[in-house]
Amino acid sequence: MASVLRYINAVDVDNSTPLHWAVESDDPEIIDLLVAAGADIHHRNLPQMTPLHLACDMNKSRAVEALCKSPTRDVNVRGENGQVPVHYCAVKDSFEAAQKL
Repeated sequence: MASVLRYINAVDVDNSTPLHWAVESDDPEIIDLLVAAGADIHHRNLPQMTPLHLACDMNKSRAVEALCKSPTRDVNVRGENGQVPVHYCAVKDSFEAAQKL
């Protein structure tokens, strides 16, 4: 397990972490596991999106809910062009995700 944990915040070519990928799959169990293991929920990928920005942008309401359980979450974190997660909900008509914020 220790050898896996050193990759918990590893980045790909887009600077996305395993947590970004878990958000894309909208799998709250994996998100919970990664966050509990120390995944950085504030890490920004190349488009300057945190996992929460990404979840709102993709209308992944289960992922939003899982991320919002973290005591270190920041629903007002600024990303690309100073946008906060709810901006992405509004632009993408992500009503379900917005409700979870």
